[in-house]
Amino acid sequence: MSKLNQHINLLPWPNPRRRQNPYQKLLYTALESQHIRIMMTPPSFSLAPYMPRIDWFHLNWPERIYLSSKPQVQQERSEYLINILARLRKKGVRIVWTVHNLTPHDAPDIEFHKKVNRRLFENCDLVHVHSHDVGEYLSREYRFNADQIHVM
Repeated sequence: MSKLNQHINLLPWPNPRRRQNPYQKLLYTALESQHIRIMMTPPSFSLAPYMPRIDWFHLNWPERIYLSSKPQVQQERSEYLINILARLRKKGVRIVWTVHNLTPHDAPDIEFHKKVNRRLFENCDLVHVHSHDVGEYLSREYRFNADQIHVM
Protein backbone atom coordinates (compact mmCIF):
# COMPACT_ATOMS: atom_id res chain seq x y z
CA MET A 1 0.00 0.00 0.00
CA SER A 2 1.46 3.38 -0.92
CA LYS A 3 1.89 6.08 1.70
CA LEU A 4 -0.75 8.17 -0.10
CA ASN A 5 -3.36 5.50 0.57
CA GLN A 6 -2.44 5.09 4.22
CA HIS A 7 -3.96 7.21 6.94
CA ILE A 8 -1.83 9.77 8.70
CA ASN A 9 -2.48 9.74 12.44
CA LEU A 10 -2.88 13.16 14.03
CA LEU A 11 -3.21 13.59 17.78
CA PRO A 12 -4.94 16.89 18.68
CA TRP A 13 -4.46 18.86 21.87
CA PRO A 14 -6.66 19.95 23.58
CA ASN A 15 -9.40 17.45 22.94
CA PRO A 16 -11.62 18.91 20.20
CA ARG A 17 -14.53 16.66 21.14
CA ARG A 18 -14.74 17.98 24.68
CA ARG A 19 -15.12 21.68 23.93
CA GLN A 20 -17.04 21.39 20.65
CA ASN A 21 -15.08 24.31 19.20
CA PRO A 22 -16.59 25.14 15.77
CA TYR A 23 -13.17 25.94 14.28
CA GLN A 24 -11.73 22.60 15.35
CA LYS A 25 -14.77 20.71 14.14
CA LEU A 26 -14.42 22.24 10.65
CA LEU A 27 -10.66 21.75 10.56
CA TYR A 28 -10.68 18.12 11.66
CA THR A 29 -13.57 17.24 9.35
CA ALA A 30 -11.58 18.69 6.45
CA LEU A 31 -8.43 16.83 7.50
CA GLU A 32 -10.32 13.54 7.77
CA SER A 33 -11.51 14.01 4.18
CA GLN A 34 -7.81 14.07 3.22
CA HIS A 35 -7.06 10.68 4.83
CA ILE A 36 -5.82 12.13 8.10
CA ARG A 37 -7.09 10.11 11.05
CA ILE A 38 -7.89 12.25 14.10
CA MET A 39 -6.90 10.20 17.12
CA MET A 40 -8.62 10.20 20.48
CA THR A 41 -6.95 12.72 22.78
CA PRO A 42 -5.63 11.17 26.01
CA PRO A 43 -7.11 12.42 29.30
CA SER A 44 -3.77 13.96 30.30
CA PHE A 45 -1.19 15.88 28.25
CA SER A 46 1.55 13.84 29.93
CA LEU A 47 0.22 10.68 28.25
CA ALA A 48 0.73 12.00 24.70
CA PRO A 49 4.24 10.51 24.27
CA TYR A 50 2.87 7.08 25.19
CA MET A 51 0.21 7.06 22.50
CA PRO A 52 1.03 4.58 19.72
CA ARG A 53 1.35 5.38 16.01
CA ILE A 54 1.26 9.19 16.12
CA ASP A 55 2.51 10.85 12.94
CA TRP A 56 1.57 14.43 13.84
CA PHE A 57 0.78 16.18 17.12
CA HIS A 58 -1.49 19.22 16.66
CA LEU A 59 -1.21 21.84 19.37
CA ASN A 60 -3.82 24.54 19.91
CA TRP A 61 -3.75 27.12 22.71
CA PRO A 62 -0.56 25.91 24.46
CA GLU A 63 -1.02 28.55 27.15
CA ARG A 64 -3.81 26.38 28.59
CA ILE A 65 -1.06 23.99 29.66
CA TYR A 66 1.27 26.46 31.33
CA LEU A 67 -0.71 29.57 32.26
CA SER A 68 -0.75 30.40 35.98
CA SER A 69 -0.98 33.52 38.13
CA LYS A 70 2.16 32.28 39.92
CA PRO A 71 5.35 32.94 37.91
CA GLN A 72 7.22 29.91 39.30
CA VAL A 73 4.34 27.55 38.49
CA GLN A 74 4.02 29.07 35.03
CA GLN A 75 7.75 28.55 34.41
CA GLU A 76 7.57 24.92 35.57
CA ARG A 77 4.52 24.23 33.43
CA SER A 78 6.12 25.79 30.34
CA GLU A 79 9.16 23.52 30.85
CA TYR A 80 6.78 20.58 31.16
CA LEU A 81 5.13 21.56 27.85
CA ILE A 82 8.48 21.83 26.05
CA ASN A 83 9.68 18.52 27.53
CA ILE A 84 6.56 16.68 26.33
CA LEU A 85 6.99 18.11 22.82
CA ALA A 86 10.67 17.12 22.83
CA ARG A 87 9.73 13.57 23.85
CA LEU A 88 7.20 13.38 21.03
CA ARG A 89 9.80 14.62 18.53
CA LYS A 90 12.31 12.06 19.82
CA LYS A 91 9.73 9.38 18.90
CA GLY A 92 9.62 10.80 15.36
CA VAL A 93 6.32 12.63 15.81
CA ARG A 94 6.04 15.87 13.85
CA ILE A 95 4.60 18.89 15.65
CA VAL A 96 2.15 21.40 14.16
CA TRP A 97 0.98 24.40 16.15
CA THR A 98 -2.07 26.43 15.18
CA VAL A 99 -1.18 29.90 16.43
CA HIS A 100 -4.43 31.49 17.52
CA ASN A 101 -2.84 34.06 19.84
CA LEU A 102 0.83 34.75 20.48
CA THR A 103 0.06 35.76 24.04
CA PRO A 104 -2.91 34.97 26.23
CA HIS A 105 -5.50 37.72 26.49
CA ASP A 106 -4.58 40.22 29.21
CA ALA A 107 -1.20 38.55 29.79
CA PRO A 108 0.81 40.62 32.27
CA ASP A 109 4.23 39.26 31.25
CA ILE A 110 4.52 39.50 27.46
CA GLU A 111 8.28 38.76 27.51
CA PHE A 112 7.70 35.46 29.28
CA HIS A 113 5.24 34.36 26.59
CA LYS A 114 7.62 35.44 23.83
CA LYS A 115 10.31 33.21 25.37
CA VAL A 116 7.90 30.28 25.55
CA ASN A 117 6.86 30.92 21.93
CA ARG A 118 10.49 30.84 20.78
CA ARG A 119 10.92 27.46 22.44
CA LEU A 120 7.65 26.24 20.94
CA PHE A 121 8.77 27.29 17.46
CA GLU A 122 12.04 25.40 17.97
CA ASN A 123 9.98 22.25 18.48
CA CYS A 124 7.55 22.76 15.60
CA ASP A 125 7.80 21.26 12.15
CA LEU A 126 4.91 23.33 10.88
CA VAL A 127 2.95 26.34 12.07
CA HIS A 128 -0.60 26.99 11.00
CA VAL A 129 -1.91 30.57 11.01
CA HIS A 130 -5.07 32.27 9.82
CA SER A 131 -3.60 35.19 7.88
CA HIS A 132 -0.59 36.04 5.73
CA ASP A 133 0.20 39.00 7.99
CA VAL A 134 0.60 36.70 10.99
CA GLY A 135 2.81 34.37 8.96
CA GLU A 136 5.02 37.27 7.92
CA TYR A 137 5.19 38.49 11.52
CA LEU A 138 6.26 35.05 12.80
CA SER A 139 8.87 34.79 10.12
CA ARG A 140 10.24 38.23 10.96
CA GLU A 141 9.81 38.42 14.77
CA TYR A 142 10.65 34.82 15.65
CA ARG A 143 12.80 33.99 12.62
CA PHE A 144 10.59 31.00 11.93
CA ASN A 145 11.17 29.55 8.46
CA ALA A 146 8.52 30.94 6.11
CA ASP A 147 8.38 27.57 4.29
CA GLN A 148 7.12 26.00 7.51
CA ILE A 149 4.22 28.44 7.91
CA HIS A 150 0.90 27.37 6.43
CA VAL A 151 -1.84 29.96 6.05
CA MET A 152 -5.38 28.63 6.01
